[in-house]
Amino acid sequence: MRTFSIVLADDEPQILHGMLGGIPWEQLGFSVAATAGNGQEALEYVQKLHPDLLISDIKMPFLDGLELARILHDALMHIKIVLFSGWDDFEYARRAISYGVSEYVLKPIDFEEMQQLLSKLHAELEEEYDFRTNRQRQEKIYQQSLPLLRQQFFTQLLQGKITQEYAAQQMELLDLSFTYPAYAVALMQTQNNEDILTQISVQQIVEEMLGKVCTVYSFGMYEQTVYLLGLPDTNSGRLILKSLEEAAHMSQRMLKAKFSCGLGLCCDTWMQLETAYAQAKDALEYNVVAKEDVITYYGDVTPNNRAQEPDWTGLLEPLELAVKHGNTEEISGEVKKLLEAIQKHKYSFNEYQLIILDIIFSLSKLYRRYQIQEEDGLAGSKHMVMRILSLRTGEELNNWLYNYCDFTSRSIQKQQTDQNAILANQARDYVDNHFSQPDLSVETMCQLFNVSASHFSKVFRREIGTSFLNYLTQRRLDEAARLLTETEEKSRVIGEMVGYPEPNYFSYVFKKQFGMSPSKYKAGKLGEK
Repeated sequence: MRTFSIVLADDEPQILHGMLGGIPWEQLGFSVAATAGNGQEALEYVQKLHPDLLISDIKMPFLDGLELARILHDALMHIKIVLFSGWDDFEYARRAISYGVSEYVLKPIDFEEMQQLLSKLHAELEEEYDFRTNRQRQEKIYQQSLPLLRQQFFTQLLQGKITQEYAAQQMELLDLSFTYPAYAVALMQTQNNEDILTQISVQQIVEEMLGKVCTVYSFGMYEQTVYLLGLPDTNSGRLILKSLEEAAHMSQRMLKAKFSCGLGLCCDTWMQLETAYAQAKDALEYNVVAKEDVITYYGDVTPNNRAQEPDWTGLLEPLELAVKHGNTEEISGEVKKLLEAIQKHKYSFNEYQLIILDIIFSLSKLYRRYQIQEEDGLAGSKHMVMRILSLRTGEELNNWLYNYCDFTSRSIQKQQTDQNAILANQARDYVDNHFSQPDLSVETMCQLFNVSASHFSKVFRREIGTSFLNYLTQRRLDEAARLLTETEEKSRVIGEMVGYPEPNYFSYVFKKQFGMSPSKYKAGKLGEK
């Protein structure tokens, strides 16, 4: 027999005592977790202990039983409630039912009837427990199977083996939100000599980079990794290609690993993904023929190949420095220089969009470098991409670039300020717990927190309001004064206990602070008592 927990509530102690002693709780499968003398106390016990059953009087101070039941009902807490009252009032009963109360019992309490009621409630709790357990088990099995079921569905979809009606049914069954303005397929293959962990890491890098600009569903298929992409529009091919190139660069730099990738043309309905998949395979085959580990866009293997865009890395370095320094005028000047250089090439608006996007992606690395939380659709998120692509004039793009640089700069300054506060508080806490160490100094703190002495000293003084040495000395002397007053230890021993192993120096520092030697201070305090 399972044991379920109970909270008892009544403002009359004799009733609580009578219920505790008059009912064989353990025999009935219950354990009294707590007793409460008023409704507020009962609520606190329920919120803390999460019992299975609450038995409460209606009339109680601070919070009556009906109000208590209402609060628990509104909070959707899975708890059975039994209310008892000395008033045979239909309105009480009606309200109790509306609050999900299991039983409404009239006083005086008949212990035999109460035992029968508890037996009934125990059976209900057993049934509910078994139901929840079975439901949780089924849910776990379903969640574990979901990735495989989705993979099977997507494989059938790409191979054109299912109808549109069946596909719609399966997407609902598999909890797939697969409705986007446009779609694409990317097909990736790592080198055969890569170990399994490296392959998985490469796959994760590609998915992460793609996930910044679109929605990604990835799965394995014929020793290749398929990325189904939900896109903001059908003109996103170049944007996806850029993300794949960044993933390739990151894989090479971090893992020394290479991969080949083919990207099909964008389509405006998921029923065209079969064609997009075939295009991705053709693009990947082009890599194999060329015997190069590259990324190929299906649109680039047609006669009308697009020229490669210029590298703006050199022009971006001064702008990055200005953003890091937080100088508004310097940022404005560098953005103006960069835009003037770009505009000399007479790009179309769409090309100009892509260049501005490319610049912003290059600057977004500052977010990662300074560990800034992404917010408001910035730092390379798909929301940022969609915002940029929604702009309609060159002036709007220019303003966006300036605002992005300004926002990033302010975020960096705030992050540095927050980090300084954390550093100072951590250092103060360390002093509070380790001031007894004789060798505690600025140098040891700098080694501990991996910062320079000048930076640490400046940050500590600004955030704490005094120098590190002054704080350490004051902390040691405060503790020494307490020990002199509250213990029988000699001043020499106390000096050692607070970080001054040399008695003469301890006496010197103490006298400088309190105007008398430790022994006189101790004698004076004892005399006051």
